[in-house]
Formats: sequence, structure tokens, C-alpha cells
Amino acid sequence: SQYSTNLGTDAAFRIGSDAVYAVDGRTSITGGVALQTARNAFQNSLLANAGDLALPGAELEPDVNFVDPTVAGTRTRTSSINGSLGVNHTLNEVSSIGGQIGSNYTFFDNGVGFDFKSYSASGYYAHRVSPRTSLNAGLAGTRVDYLGRSVGDTKILSPNIGATQQLTETMVLTANIGASFVSTENGLGSSTSQTYLSGSVSLCD
Repeated sequence: SQYSTNLGTDAAFRIGSDAVYAVDGRTSITGGVALQTARNAFQNSLLANAGDLALPGAELEPDVNFVDPTVAGTRTRTSSINGSLGVNHTLNEVSSIGGQIGSNYTFFDNGVGFDFKSYSASGYYAHRVSPRTSLNAGLAGTRVDYLGRSVGDTKILSPNIGATQQLTETMVLTANIGASFVSTENGLGSSTSQTYLSGSVSLCD
């Protein structure tokens, strides 16, 4: 009882729903909404791995100036609400396009951590060059707004291109390369800009 009163419970849950609606033989609409909550040590929320309730990324999180050094061990509940809506359309036998928009709201109990909301939009184009080769290109944008403060507010623009090659009946080679252009408000009336490059190659059999 004393533990629950002082630190709260470790109860966690996630509930969500996804749907796909086929408008016709060429167009489909997708949508989803989810609510999740968990209690983690505050430092874990800053360093959360995929699948955890995380901030928008360590490189986007402003430095935290703790007044009380013991706050680093504080346990607090992190909750998140997010939703998305997308559309996919087949242009012809070899080409397709699609896009998606989404939003997220993440907040912390007990005033620990920085509540934020984010908005995202993305689009892609895919084209089959031959029966075994496909090319694709995409563009994604994200905006992160911290509530009650401008420090850390971030805009991200991420273009990417890729290719898929079927080498044999069962072996597929996939390669992608992209970049992320990040602009972060520094609280001094200006912003700092950074560029990240990424790439991946996979061979599946």
C-alpha cells in the first residue's frame, strides 16, 4: 500500500484498432488509432527502445537541466495517443502511389518529462521496371511540438529512394538510401540544423 501510494503501480496496457477499406480494385484506405500507457523510470523514457513509449528520439530531445538530481530515478507514467490515416492507389500494372498522415500526443504524470505532440505526413511512389526489378521513392515530414515551451520544437524532412531485385525464385535483394534534415528550436529565437544520412541493404532467401 505504501509502495503504491508513493510510487504508483506498474500497470501497463495498450489498446488499438486498425482498418483497411477497399474503395475499388485500385484504391484502398487505411486507418488506425491506439492508446497506450506504462510506468517507467524517467531515464528509461529518454533512452527507450523500439516498442517503448519514447520521446521523438534522443537527438531531438533538448538537454534536461534537473533542479533535483534525484529526479533521474523518478518513476512516472507515460501515456500516448496516436492515430493515422492513409491511402494507396494503383496507377497501372507497374506503378502505384500512396500517402499517410498521422498525429501523436505523449504526456507524463507528475510534471516529469516534457509533454509533446507530433504530426507527420508521408508519400511514396513505386514502379516495377521489370518482372524482377522495382524502384521506389518516398518523402516524409514530421513536426514535434513541446507543450508550454519552444525549446526542442523540431521539424524533420526525410527523402529516400530504394530498389528491390529478385535474384532467384526465393532470393530478394533490397537496398535503400535516404537522408533526414532536422531543424530544432534552441530557445534563443533561432534554430539549429543537422543532416543525417542512412542506408540499408538486405538479402532475403
